[in-house]
Amino acid sequence: MLRRLFVVLMVLGFVFSLGDSIYASGWRYDLKDYSNAGHGPGEVIDAQKPQSFNVPVMKEGKDYLQFFAIGCAGSGNEGQRIIGRRMSEVASKEDVSFVLYLGDNFYGRGVDSVKDKKWKTQFEDIYFQDSLQIPFYAVLGNHGYHKNPLAQVEYGLTNERWKMPDRFYRFSKTLPDGTEVDFFGIDTEAIINKSDAKQLVWLDRELKRSDADWKIVYGHHPLYTGDKFHHERAEKARILLEPILMNNKVDLYLSAHSHNIQAFRPIKGINHLVTGAASRPRDLRWIENTIFASADLGVSWLRISKEKIDVLIIDKEGKTQFAYEISPKI
Repeated sequence: MLRRLFVVLMVLGFVFSLGDSIYASGWRYDLKDYSNAGHGPGEVIDAQKPQSFNVPVMKEGKDYLQFFAIGCAGSGNEGQRIIGRRMSEVASKEDVSFVLYLGDNFYGRGVDSVKDKKWKTQFEDIYFQDSLQIPFYAVLGNHGYHKNPLAQVEYGLTNERWKMPDRFYRFSKTLPDGTEVDFFGIDTEAIINKSDAKQLVWLDRELKRSDADWKIVYGHHPLYTGDKFHHERAEKARILLEPILMNNKVDLYLSAHSHNIQAFRPIKGINHLVTGAASRPRDLRWIENTIFASADLGVSWLRISKEKIDVLIIDKEGKTQFAYEISPKI
């Protein structure tokens, strides 16, 4: 009897130690404190050599709208701090206007209220640099729904940097040369879980109303991903969203959720960029239409002009890991 009990305890000890290693690597969704979650690189399975590229140079006298796009950031760990530093370094030298914050803004289970301590430890203390005192246009991710998703809407009343006027919303930017860019932030968690008809009708209507030079939609869940965990949810998002994006000639769909960075050649006329490697990178597979994939920390830096969108993937060392251009629809 004692020997059997000893064996059971040994097995349980192994399971618990395995669980601790999973916690340390940042893969457990029920982890309460992500401040020590791992931020080491994952693996790109079936990786192919990316196409050659030149780092695009901004032309003197040309007007650009510059911004960062990051998601899956809210760990409060060293990985998030590293990416915050890389962003601040770029923003201190360049005219970066804002950040698109692509959901899962607070691990592990979102925030309780506008007074939750995570606002300080996973946002304000991370992006504290002078160069990052710019707007963060945020959307909800799946983790934001565990507690009080509307607290993320309400926080904008207490911190002018935080921009989430509703679960889904639209904002516009106009360059000095008259180039207009419309941004549409959406709540993909509600779309996937509830088929949120009200939101889908809103998105279709607002896209149709837009006559901007560039239309950019951003949400938490990707429509295409090589992440081994999220194919089913990507398919659900694709079924509901892709026809709307196609019919309204959206130029770019930005997302996260997959904890890595993936760039694709245009699919059905739409450019897709997954940029969710802002704190805890994760493995992925190089899939059809992929032009770049990284399972390490990184941030996407976008520069919009009338003629094109430059996309630069900045790694954890601050180097341009990959770059490509998006052309406007004819």
